[in-house]
Amino acid sequence: MTSSLAIVVLVKNRQRHLVNLLRGVQQSTQSPTEVVVVHMNEPIQAPPDFFQGTYVGTMVHNSATALPLAAARNHGAVTAQGEHLIFLDVDCIPAPDLVKGYQTALTQRPEAIAMGGVCYLPRSLPETWQYDDLRQWGQPHPARMYPAPDQLVPTDDYPLFWSLSFALMRSTWETIGGFDEQFQGYGAEDTDFAFAAKAADVPLVWAGGAEAYHQHHPHYSPPLQHFHDIVKNATAFYHKWGWWPMEKWLQQFVEAGYIHWTAIADRIDIIAPPSAAAVMAARQ
Repeated sequence: MTSSLAIVVLVKNRQRHLVNLLRGVQQSTQSPTEVVVVHMNEPIQAPPDFFQGTYVGTMVHNSATALPLAAARNHGAVTAQGEHLIFLDVDCIPAPDLVKGYQTALTQRPEAIAMGGVCYLPRSLPETWQYDDLRQWGQPHPARMYPAPDQLVPTDDYPLFWSLSFALMRSTWETIGGFDEQFQGYGAEDTDFAFAAKAADVPLVWAGGAEAYHQHHPHYSPPLQHFHDIVKNATAFYHKWGWWPMEKWLQQFVEAGYIHWTAIADRIDIIAPPSAAAVMAARQ
């Protein structure tokens, strides 16, 4: 068993995805010391019967409708006992060597944030899925790197940090200060974390062999279901860093007539939020 390594998972209304993630953990070539599952605004649920590892269920609740993503990651880090922390979104099924890959990366570069490649699954999974299925169906993201096992590739592209799969030492987490909980709901909380890492001189590396498979689910293009979160969080980010995140989505909101904004503006003015029909029309 890997010494002092915890996997932290955030979940909300994704029980089937969580079961698949835990099936992946169960089949890992190198086991974590524990899996910490943080339920956001929902009751704590017991692990499936097949799971044999140490499972810690906990909960974060807020009064807002927006998911407390930043607070949940902070709570998961505090709850976990490990000195090595792996964060996985509930959509991600770890490949058999993901834990080993991250352990190797943090052994080589203990001062860094390690990011593993994620391959996207274009279809829903049968309950009896096998890793051969995932390897066959998984599509790599064109904007990300997928080094060979045990290889590390440094990157300075902090805006491209993704929070769905990453790992770091607890000491690095404390250096950065965790996630800023002023960000509520979807968008910018992970970019803010990356900018805080950059400000603290924490390097980013792509970790070979630490791959995960992103489970299929409907998505929205643009993500109109998160319209208010994106506007609010983008504004908070701009006032903190003087730079606009999520520019592609903000520009799409402009073109649809929902907001008035430009990249050189210092504020976002809402003209008319998207209707429920528009949100449904954006569903892919």
